[in-house]
Amino acid sequence: MLRAEILAQAMEEKEELEVLLKVRALLATAESSEFEGETQAFYSKAMSLAERYEIDAELLAFPCEELKVAVVMAELGRLKEIVQAYEDEDETWQTKTAEWSAVLDEYDGVLEVACDILCLPLKRLPYGCRRHFRPNDRAKIEKLIWDRVMSGSHTPESES
Repeated sequence: MLRAEILAQAMEEKEELEVLLKVRALLATAESSEFEGETQAFYSKAMSLAERYEIDAELLAFPCEELKVAVVMAELGRLKEIVQAYEDEDETWQTKTAEWSAVLDEYDGVLEVACDILCLPLKRLPYGCRRHFRPNDRAKIEKLIWDRVMSGSHTPESES
């Protein structure tokens, strides 16, 4: 019975991914169209599907980029909000250091993916080691990935 449940969940996730990719493709088509009517039609259809399937708006950002770029950008935004909240509330440092450490580990993991997207070389770490970026390195990587998506000078690859 467990195998059937796993298979059913995998099929559901596959369908959700297909809808997400379809919505992103509609948005990319709308973004690249030269005709206002066509742009509006594709955009309306994409937003209708996104609402019907409750797709997070963050995953619809930068539709001409690979899906993993949108995921990285969404995760960076989410993690930066958490980091900012910790920095704003001094008293949370004393009681939530394990959470803080986990957030920073997750943040660094997302930055590693950003480095991969940007083709930035990273030194290999021994098995089991965690990479920790310095604040100035974090800022540099974030700026580079943000500049990439804002410039539009990319070559979108297949999102499958």
